[in-house]
Amino acid sequence: MKSKLRNSLNCFTLSFLHLSQVLDVNERPTDIFLSNSTVAENSPYGTIVGNLTVVDPDDNGPRGPRQQHYCRILNTHNNKFIVNTTDQASLTVLVIGYLNFEISNVYVITINCNDNGDPRLSYTKTFRIKILDMNEKPTEIYLSNTIVQENSGNTSVGKLTTADPDNEKTLVQSFTYLLIIEVHNSLPFVIDGDVLKTTKGLDYETKSSWIVTVKSADNKGLFFFDVISRNRRNTFNELNLVQESWF
Repeated sequence: MKSKLRNSLNCFTLSFLHLSQVLDVNERPTDIFLSNSTVAENSPYGTIVGNLTVVDPDDNGPRGPRQQHYCRILNTHNNKFIVNTTDQASLTVLVIGYLNFEISNVYVITINCNDNGDPRLSYTKTFRIKILDMNEKPTEIYLSNTIVQENSGNTSVGKLTTADPDNEKTLVQSFTYLLIIEVHNSLPFVIDGDVLKTTKGLDYETKSSWIVTVKSADNKGLFFFDVISRNRRNTFNELNLVQESWF
């Protein structure tokens, strides 16, 4: 629209142009934010890592937030995370794979978000997801030797060691061992540090094998032990006595 203003002396004329409409065009998203970038190892399937927020200039106009965004992880080769897009009001990054701090303590993911404008425009950003180390319980106990010579008195049987997921890369856990003895029962064994020992000479003719139960606790309080049942033996094999030989 054009209007004119003329002065009283007709010396000059001013013309004004009135813009009646500004055309809205789709603009590209300018940033992506992830509310949290850490998650505990061994987190179950579906654990929320954090919420995604897409910054889009089109949401700042007089019509308010109006863009919908579809986000996805481009480098899906690790199959550890996914973007949940079922709820456009709350885009979230979810855990969908096994996370083990001892195997990998950080994952790099690249997220691409498209708007629903015409034409569709997108923005891509890379994030580092840090895996938090959690204490894990021991999984197995081993005895280095299971054979004892009869009538050998107080002697060392073997050394106890423990398998623990926290020690897969570096030795960060130490262990305390306890011999489990049932009520009204006695065993001619004792644990000294990490060594199983006999408390007296054992007689082959009286009893040729023994089964013991050992508890192993890590330095943060988690433990593992095996209880004898009808169908299953202890973590390690029976302690077998060797009959004394005379020459």
